[in-house]
Amino acid sequence: MVPRSYPTGLRLGILATMTEGSGAGTMTAMGGGGLRLLLAAELAATVVFGLWPYLAPAEFAQTFGLRGDEPYLYRLAGAAIFGYATAAVVGLVRDGRPGLRIPLAALLTFGLTAIVGGLATIDETGVQPLSVVLVIGGGLFAAAAALQLWRAAAVSGIAGDRLEPGLRLTLAGATVAATLFAGWQLLLPRAFASFFGLSAADLVIIRLTGAATLGYALAGLLATAVDRWPAARIQTFPSISANILAAIASAIYIAQGGRSLLGPLFLLASGLLVLSLTAWAARAER
Repeated sequence: MVPRSYPTGLRLGILATMTEGSGAGTMTAMGGGGLRLLLAAELAATVVFGLWPYLAPAEFAQTFGLRGDEPYLYRLAGAAIFGYATAAVVGLVRDGRPGLRIPLAALLTFGLTAIVGGLATIDETGVQPLSVVLVIGGGLFAAAAALQLWRAAAVSGIAGDRLEPGLRLTLAGATVAATLFAGWQLLLPRAFASFFGLSAADLVIIRLTGAATLGYALAGLLATAVDRWPAARIQTFPSISANILAAIASAIYIAQGGRSLLGPLFLLASGLLVLSLTAWAARAER
C-alpha cells in the first residue's frame, strides 16, 4: 500500500505503476516535452557520472577531493549509475510510453536516497563537492520524476503476457539481494567496507552505489508486482547493462590482484543475473 500521507496525485501515480497490466482506466498522454527533457537530462547526468568514475576513477576522485583508495568501488558506483542511462535512451526512443513508470519510480528512489546519502556524508565528514552534487542533483531528479508519476496517475495499464515463473523468481531474488546490499551500503558504509576488507575513506562513493542500487530494488519489486512483461520490459535494459559493467569491473579487480571477497561475489552474481535476465527477456519477446 502507498501511504495516505503522500500527495494524492503522486499516490495515484505510484498506484498506477503497481497496477500496470490491469487494463483499467482511461488512456492519457504521459509523454510530452517535460518527460523528454527529464529523460535527456537523466541520460546526460548518468553518462557523465557513470562512465567517469568507471573509466577514470583516480581522476574522478581527484576532481571531487576524494582519496580514491579503492578504484573498484568507484567502478561499481559507475556501473550502477550508468544503467539509468540505458533506461533513458530506451524511453526517448519509445517516446514516453506507459512502460516508463517503473524506470521513473526507480529514478525517484535513486534521487531521494542520494539526498539522504549526501546529507549523511556531510554530517559525518563535512561538506564535500560530491556530497553537494548528490543533494542538489538528487533533489532535482526526484522532483522531476515525482512530477511525471503524478501526471501518469490517469494513464491506463498495459495489457500483455504475464511474467513467466522463472523470470519472476529471477526478479525476486535480484530484488532481495539489491535491497540488502543497498541498505548495507547506505546505512552502514564503514561496516560494509570493513567486512569486505576495503578502504572506507570515501563513504560518499559507497553510499552513492547504495542509492543507485536501491532504485533497482524498487524497480524489481514493482515489476514483480505488476506481473506484465510490457510493463517490465524497459527496466530490463538498465539491469542488464549495469550488471555487465559490474561483472567487467569485478574481473578487472581480480585480474589486478584484488583480494576482497566482493570481487568474485559480484562477478558471479552479476554474471548469473545477466545471463538469466537476457535469456528470459529473449524468451518473453518471442
